[in-house]
Amino acid sequence: CEGGLPYEVDPFSLATRGVEDFNLKGVLGFSAHFKIDRKERMLYNFGIATPPNAALALFAITESGKVVRTGSIPLEGGKQKLVHDCAMSEKYLIFCIDPWTLQGADFAKALLGTASFGGSYKWDQQAKTRVVVVAKADLKVVADFQVDGFSLYHFSNAWDEGAGLKVHVNKLIGPREGLEKNFKNMYDAEFSRQTYNEIYEMTIDLSGDGKCTSFEPVCKEMLPMEFPKVAPSVMSRRARYTYSSGWSGRATYMDCLQRYDADSKTVDFHPSEPNCYPSEVELVPKKGGVSEDDVYIVYHEYDAATHTSDIVVVDGKDFSGPAVCRIHLPHHIPYSFHGCVIQQGQWV
Repeated sequence: CEGGLPYEVDPFSLATRGVEDFNLKGVLGFSAHFKIDRKERMLYNFGIATPPNAALALFAITESGKVVRTGSIPLEGGKQKLVHDCAMSEKYLIFCIDPWTLQGADFAKALLGTASFGGSYKWDQQAKTRVVVVAKADLKVVADFQVDGFSLYHFSNAWDEGAGLKVHVNKLIGPREGLEKNFKNMYDAEFSRQTYNEIYEMTIDLSGDGKCTSFEPVCKEMLPMEFPKVAPSVMSRRARYTYSSGWSGRATYMDCLQRYDADSKTVDFHPSEPNCYPSEVELVPKKGGVSEDDVYIVYHEYDAATHTSDIVVVDGKDFSGPAVCRIHLPHHIPYSFHGCVIQQGQWV
């Protein structure tokens, strides 16, 4: 989880209004990857429970800012875990808690400020990854089981299917320590295939106590990737298209966008120019659009030659074609910085 509470900013001037704690009690952090159920008009999120409790605190917040449901996932052995994201289907929240662990004296040093939180975690090679499924209706755990250890930061999507779930997980290809080393200085980092991810599909059977019945890559033709997204119209449902940043091997950073088609099992690409590196995309629905690809793909792209960034817009109907809009900024946006697009009048 992120190590602090969110700040509210003015949507027009971007002036900081201050900390927004939603009157949450016993919560130390607020994940940057909250989930919005637009049918329910509810924000679901989680954070680190205040020590000495070792748990993830769960909460549901209405559009008026009222906390209406809370829950908890205890962390075994009193060990703190870094949980950055979760997946959301129409009925459930899904957490994969990998063995990237902070404990004992290392935790105390981080709390006292004598060491960084991020630099104090260690990978437990012998441990497994824990999968926890929580019902959105009451934030109670309905399944809690383990699979072979793997590392992740993000999810792509999840949807209810039969008596269970399908979950698309960003599975890190190489060791976690190599990725974390790069995070210390993104501009001097040396990324490779080992520091990127593959999308894996996890099938979860909820008919009993809960178990994983399969965990396989969705498409071997996809490039190593990060920051997967599906269109808002199919979030929490089976999506045909999954968009992400991709690494072709031309450079150390991600140098293209890619789109996986789950129907045809094919991948389309939108390469960047040399020395230009795209970050996470946002998918903005077209006015009056009816199909899943009636979206604009919006992202910022870092130009290493000029140390500036562009805002780029690509038409979902012509994904591999030229950008329909490019806005040159006089400065750069920190590489890999990501957020969300909010349309006028839309809640969050």
